[in-house]
Amino acid sequence: MNQEATLDECKNLISMDKKIVLIFLTLFFSLAFVNAQKIGVEVQASANDPLIPTYTRSIYPYKWVPIANISGSITVDKSTKLQERYRDNIGGKLGLNVAFDLKKNFYLRTGIGLSFISFKREIQYVDLADPQSGGFTTTTITDPGIHSPDIGKTYLLYTDIPVLAGYKFLKKKLIVNLGFMVSLLTFSEQYIIDPHYNPYNMYEEMIQDNTGLGLTKLSLSVNAELAYQVKQKYSIFARYSRQLSPIYDNDFQYVGKAKYNLLELGAGYRIY
Repeated sequence: MNQEATLDECKNLISMDKKIVLIFLTLFFSLAFVNAQKIGVEVQASANDPLIPTYTRSIYPYKWVPIANISGSITVDKSTKLQERYRDNIGGKLGLNVAFDLKKNFYLRTGIGLSFISFKREIQYVDLADPQSGGFTTTTITDPGIHSPDIGKTYLLYTDIPVLAGYKFLKKKLIVNLGFMVSLLTFSEQYIIDPHYNPYNMYEEMIQDNTGLGLTKLSLSVNAELAYQVKQKYSIFARYSRQLSPIYDNDFQYVGKAKYNLLELGAGYRIY
C-alpha cells in the first residue's frame, strides 16, 4: 500500500512538472513570436559523450549494494571504499530548432530533439583489507556476484526541449548561446542486478529493464553553445550541457549523485 502511494505521488509530481514546463514554454513562445523580427528553422545533428565522473565513498557503515565483481568473500576495513565509475560511449542527437531574431544581434531559440546516451555503470570495492590482519576493524563480505559483460550497460533516449538566448558576433557568423534544457526520459534499456535480490540468497540475477527503473524521468540541465556560420545555411557547433538533476533516483544512488557533463560536436542546416 505504501509503495503504491509513493508511486502515485511520483506520477503526480512528474505530471505537475510537465504542466509547469508547458506553461513556461507557452509564455516563452508568445514573447519570442511577438518580438521576433525574423524566424528561422534549423535541423541539427551531433555526436555526444556523457563524461560522467567517478564517485567514491567509504563503505562504513556498510550496506549491501548490487555489484558485479565479487565472487565469494572479500575482507574490508575502514580504508576500503566503494567506487562507482562510468565507461562512456559515444551517442548522438537529432534536433529541430526555431530561432527568433530580435534587435541588435540578440535572438531566442527553442525546439525539440532526441538525445541518445550510452554508458556502462560499474561499482566495485577498492583498497581491500589484508585478510590476515584480523581484529575488529575488518569485515568479511560474501556475495555471489555476476560476471557478465552486459551488467551495467545502459541505453537512454531523451526528448529534449532547449530554451536558449544568443548573441551574434563577427558579422553574425560567430554565435554564443546560453540557457537550459528540459529532458524527458522517453526510452531506456539497462542491464542491472535485480533490485529485489536478497543478499542472503545463493544467487543474484541480472535483468534487462525497459521500464526506467530507478532513473530520473524528468531532468533539467544548463547549456552553453558556440556555433560558427560556415555558409549562409550551414553551421558547425560545440555544446556543453551540465545536468542539474541526477541520473538515478534516491533508491539507486549507491555511491554518488551521478550527473552528465554532456559534450556535443555537430552541424546544422537552416531550412527556413
